[in-house]
Amino acid sequence: MTADRFELLLSQRLILRDLDSFIDGRIRRIHGRRVAELLSEMLARRIEAVETALDGLRLQYPGYAEGWNAGSSAAPHCGSRNANMRRCWGTG
Repeated sequence: MTADRFELLLSQRLILRDLDSFIDGRIRRIHGRRVAELLSEMLARRIEAVETALDGLRLQYPGYAEGWNAGSSAAPHCGSRNANMRRCWGTG
């Protein structure tokens, strides 16, 4: 259960960070500056919520969280899953 939560939050963090460049590129070009600004603000709040949740899990399970840091050998499948997600979104 905890592992699933870490994996979900780490995946969300990667996807949300990629969305920022998508908003600045395609969304701004198609829908204009105001829509892009609104989406960027919403995205920033969502990223903050994910980071807060990750910080909470790190505090609650400090030893366990160390193994789930991005690029850690304790979670080798995360990199391949994230690469697959990026391919699906067309960003990798």
